[in-house]
Amino acid sequence: MGDTLVAFSDGIADVQRTVNARTEPELLADLLLSEGGVATRTADLVLGFADPEPADDQTVVVLRRER
Repeated sequence: MGDTLVAFSDGIADVQRTVNARTEPELLADLLLSEGGVATRTADLVLGFADPEPADDQTVVVLRRER
């Protein structure tokens, strides 16, 4: 078990998406919580969530600490 910190730029969060009355930040949080903490997979999920043709930068930083 360990801890994961995920930070991303506003170019990721600018996606305007709603599914089943859940907003994009909630959807992204659900994806990250269900992942289980593998850093490369977490980064791939965040980038996959973002707009494929961004109007802004897209930066993701994932730090994973194993206990």
